[in-house]
Amino acid sequence: MRELTLETKEALRVMGEYLEKLIPGMEVLITELRGNRKADTDTFLKNCTDSFNWMVEIYNLTSDVINEGKERIKKEEINPGIIALGDALKEKNDGKTADALESRIIPFLKQLKDAVNEIQNQ
Repeated sequence: MRELTLETKEALRVMGEYLEKLIPGMEVLITELRGNRKADTDTFLKNCTDSFNWMVEIYNLTSDVINEGKERIKKEEINPGIIALGDALKEKNDGKTADALESRIIPFLKQLKDAVNEIQNQ
């Protein structure tokens, strides 16, 4: 594996730390969307989706490193999940949003977290 630049190492470190918080936060959000709404659920949802978008941006910037040597994440597999989440958000459908988060977004984030951990431990 090639030597990682300081910027790439920092991006991966930040991503790993952030995913440690984002994934459990999204799991809490799912319970809120499935009938346990709070006064701040909409704000929480926006924060989680903004955070997810940020993770995708960082992934896009580091995907060559993440997938160097072996394909750890197939970008084309997350695209349908992003579309499903976007559609659910447009519809303001809590159930569909929770389903998209649980079945598509969180698995991608966990896969990303595992890939980042693997790279950092090399």
